[in-house]
Amino acid sequence: MLKELRLAILETAQEIGADPVDLATVISYETGGTFDPWKKGPTTKWGTHRGLIQWGEPQRRQYGVYRGM
Repeated sequence: MLKELRLAILETAQEIGADPVDLATVISYETGGTFDPWKKGPTTKWGTHRGLIQWGEPQRRQYGVYRGM
């Protein structure tokens, strides 16, 4: 796992009051173990889901998520 991603998981877990191992486990499940930040997931009525926690197209636009961020 990239050092940057590891640090982001630790910081995010602290911010939301979660165990970093649990957060990393969720990300692992959501990305099929790849930890690919742009991992393609299922296509639903909201478009193709992507990312570490799998957001849909409306959510991606709403929160300004873009490739490489």
